[in-house]
Amino acid sequence: MILKLLPLNPHASIIDLDRETTTIGRNRAATITLPEVRLDISRIRYEIDVGADEAPIMVKGLGLNRIFLNGIVIDRGSLKALYHGDIIAFDQDLPSDPSFMLFDRRPNAPTRLDPEKGALIQKSAVPRRDADQHREQARKNCPHCRAGVDQVCKNLQLRNTIGVFLQYHPELQNDEDDNSSNEDIPL
Repeated sequence: MILKLLPLNPHASIIDLDRETTTIGRNRAATITLPEVRLDISRIRYEIDVGADEAPIMVKGLGLNRIFLNGIVIDRGSLKALYHGDIIAFDQDLPSDPSFMLFDRRPNAPTRLDPEKGALIQKSAVPRRDADQHREQARKNCPHCRAGVDQVCKNLQLRNTIGVFLQYHPELQNDEDDNSSNEDIPL
């Protein structure tokens, strides 16, 4: 089973989710202790529960401070499902805080697909900030022909996030279990 939290900033490490329950925080009692983090990060910030191969992975906020799942707040005690590509962040305004993307390569793992369209339901894997709102308006029209490009922009945001991650972790660029090349996959 390949199930990991991949860091989206260079100072964090890859977290293997090889236990049924993993807790993450700054306390030594947590399964994963985050070194050199701010004191306002809770001792045990959140818990990740891995169930059967067919079940979604669940995240539960445990600290007084909030965490963000794809830019949406998860309060203390809230339980949310995680899917491949989802982003968990401690703070969406501080890019230096640890944030992770779920990498779920289980054979029967559930996906966040719309059964009618066959496309991702979530609008963006990148957390939104107030500072990005002026860019959102500019992205709605193509600068050359002024045609609407809303869906293309969201795909590019996800690709840019993955591209930045792969710059810091080039060893993960090719799948170890797959002998085929990634050159055939259009970006």
